Amino acid sequence: SISGLHPPSTLNSKSSISLDATSEKSLLVGELRKANLSKLNGADGLLFADLLNDIFPGSKTVGFSTDSSLEQCISQEIKSLELVSSPEWENKVSQTYHQCAVRQGVCLMGDTTVGKSTIARVVANTMSTMCSAKVRFNKINPKTLSVGEIYGKYDKFSGDWTDGIFTSLWRRAVRRLDVLNWVVLDGPIDPHWAESLNTVLDDTKLLTLPNNERLGLPGNLHLLFEVGSLQNASPSTVSRLGMVFIPQRCLKWTVLLES
Repeated sequence: SISGLHPPSTLNSKSSISLDATSEKSLLVGELRKANLSKLNGADGLLFADLLNDIFPGSKTVGFSTDSSLEQCISQEIKSLELVSSPEWENKVSQTYHQCAVRQGVCLMGDTTVGKSTIARVVANTMSTMCSAKVRFNKINPKTLSVGEIYGKYDKFSGDWTDGIFTSLWRRAVRRLDVLNWVVLDGPIDPHWAESLNTVLDDTKLLTLPNNERLGLPGNLHLLFEVGSLQNASPSTVSRLGMVFIPQRCLKWTVLLES
């Protein structure tokens, strides 16, 4: 089923946490940290933590504590890929997992060589292990394609409709609900093609094709954007995405040299 492939969140996966024994304030602080820390850099993250301490003095971030089973699974996936990582980079993997647990559209932003593609692969494999499901990983560069090649177009001679690459991957995900399908959009977010995904990324979860066909977003399909900046992205698209900012310090040159 679709619900069976939904990755468990940290709070839901820790059966030892009792809502009756946990203060509402502590739960709120934990959720605020999960929702916001991933998109902040080091200085802003410290400022955000200070603001939380000022607003909620003495509160413990219950629900945000490390899930040992998740961290162990992430570590195993890193070892299986024979990667050399750092604690900061592994933390970004965990943050990306948490974002994907509550959103089907997530954006990884960072410079080249910070490991965005590898983070996506590790998170996808981790979800596959946690959900006991196969994973299908597809990557496209929308910048090299026209809108018709992405979503589909009519043949100007016969008038027949032909699905684009993105639409074909979408339909394949619908046919196999027992498989986790990841579509990675690797390239700058251009409103020319990204605006059509706004209704996919919000609560509507519908893709409207140029032929007026509407496709519902299946629960086993995750959209991941890999970008270096959001210079050309519209606020309407960015506000619908779960953001994970990956600074250069997460993967220092010593790690690259060792690998």
